[in-house]
Amino acid sequence: MAESSPEDVLPEHEDVATFYERRAALTQWVYDTVPEREVHAILKHALTEQDRLNQTADPAKDLAQFACVAPNAPTPSAQAQVTFERAASSPDSEASALYARAAAEGHWRAAARLISRMMDDEDWEAAQPVIAWLLHQKVPSGWNKLADLLQATSSYDGASTSDLANDFILGLRWRAAQAGDPVAQITLARLFEKEGEAKIAAALTTCAKQHNEGL
Repeated sequence: MAESSPEDVLPEHEDVATFYERRAALTQWVYDTVPEREVHAILKHALTEQDRLNQTADPAKDLAQFACVAPNAPTPSAQAQVTFERAASSPDSEASALYARAAAEGHWRAAARLISRMMDDEDWEAAQPVIAWLLHQKVPSGWNKLADLLQATSSYDGASTSDLANDFILGLRWRAAQAGDPVAQITLARLFEKEGEAKIAAALTTCAKQHNEGL
């Protein structure tokens, strides 16, 4: 999996020691559930499993069989939801820490938002344990966020994503969408809309908005 050094993602005026301290604060909660030594194994297993599935199924063909289901994920506690909503309305400088707190309280959408923020900062190494946490919890978003990571690293610095990598990424997103992840559904809907597949795009969009009105 991709790694990012402090030099790649270090914000202006932040020293390396502070960078590592801040990164640890955003990810330490993961290790209460997933031992740090198991993160790589969880990610590797997910990739190996998806490779096997892609060899036996055609995601594009399977999309024609799409059926809308609710996300197969645990409902967050009231406290976790309060923290999540605070994070969503907080200044950018405070949001990541609050999303990490909500995720530590069991809020899977907070974990997904935290990953997105890390990806925006190109801090792929920090994103990996949080993705592993989602996968360990069997939250569909984990597969979609793993796809985001592969998409970002395979096209970094202007590189072109290979057809093989694109097929792999599509397989991960389809798996997440099939299990009810709204973000995977809306991402695929936009992809298929561009390709003129209006019927499946509409079905995916309707399902995504049914379970996440903000999309």
